[in-house]
Formats: sequence, C-alpha cells, structure tokens
Amino acid sequence: MRQDVRLTPAEYIGRVLHQLTQNLRLFVEAEMRRIYREQWVDQAKQGVLNQRDWFRQDEVWWDSYLLLSVMTNHWSDVFVTRFEKGQRSLIFELLDIRNRWAHERPFKIDDAFRAADSAFRLLEAVSSEGATSIRELRDQLLQMMSESSPRTAGEPRGSNAQRVLAYLRSIAPRGATNSEIVEQTGIEPHQTVFSTTRSLAKQNLVRAEPGTDANRREWTFYIIPPNA
Repeated sequence: MRQDVRLTPAEYIGRVLHQLTQNLRLFVEAEMRRIYREQWVDQAKQGVLNQRDWFRQDEVWWDSYLLLSVMTNHWSDVFVTRFEKGQRSLIFELLDIRNRWAHERPFKIDDAFRAADSAFRLLEAVSSEGATSIRELRDQLLQMMSESSPRTAGEPRGSNAQRVLAYLRSIAPRGATNSEIVEQTGIEPHQTVFSTTRSLAKQNLVRAEPGTDANRREWTFYIIPPNA
C-alpha cells in the first residue's frame, strides 16, 4: 500500500472504520438472523439511539457505530460463542475510538495504529477476508511510527528495535510476548525479535515479565514510559 503522508491520524481512523463497516456487516447480519430469524431487525433496534438514522423500512443502514453497538447489546445472546475470551474488549475499544472520531477529538498516529490493530484483530477473529487490507494499513502506520520515534543510541530509523518500541508504545499499558510481536510487526525470524527485546530490556527501554506457570517460557514485554 502506498504511504500517503498527507493523511491525518483522524483520516486514517476514518479509513479503518470504513473498512471495518464494509467487512463486518455481513457477519453481524448473519449472526443476528441465526438467533432471531425474521425478528432480527426489531432485535437490532433495541438499545440503539436515534433509530431513524439507521433503520428505514426494515432496511439497515450500517455504519461502524451501529455494528459495534449491536454486537455489544447482543453479546450474551448472539456473539459470545463466536469469540475467544478477551476479544470482547476489541469491540469496546473500537466503539470508544469511533465515538471520539465522530466528535472530532484529536488523535495521534499511535491512536490510528491502535485502531487499525484492533480492527484487524476483530476481522481476523471472524475470518473476514477484509482483515488483509486492514493489516496492510496497520503495517503502514507501524512503519510511520517507527520512523518518527526517538532513536536509541546507534539505532537507525526503521530498525527492528524501533518497530518493536513503536508497537509496544502503541498498545501500552498492555504488553506483548515475542510471539505476538512477531505476528504484529512482521519481524522475522522469531530469534530476531528475541534478541531485539532482550537488548531493549538491557537498555531499560522495555520491562520484561515472566509468563504464567503454564507458559513460563513466554515473557511479556512492556514499554517503559520516559522518566519512569
């Protein structure tokens, strides 16, 4: 995907929300029909504000707000069995981003990346082909973040260390394992990420915590805020 530096973070988020709507709509409709049959539209209206903006003569005018709201409102009855534990938080996060975007709140490039990352994870969870286009946009944003991040001594712009730092900064306060960093940044092989995170930990740029007893080998890495 060609990088367009003229786009603002809010415009990138607008693209993310548009692609999310286009690729999530059929999944949400199918799941609502599966449970509610002919009454699915009436059920979708429940708990939705300003219904006339989205429901017109039994036709649904989907946008990202309506999709995410319907998934939230009908989580227990419809969608809970289609997602793994913890993936519901992606819906809440995207709904919050959408509301901030609709009210023209200021955004940083990190916010745009996080929106793209959450949208990618959600579409991947429902096996949508649209996850690929979102991933391309997310990777573009990650590259932009790594190129604009402050460099550690001796690190060229766009290096693996910068990509890891940019990714961890974007998901803070959450952390990520080496396996997750490989998947989300595209840095390969796994050994490269292992040596990069170990080096960053020695420089006190990231904090490393061991995994659970069941997964002791998978350490989780967290960005260390400046002046911490």
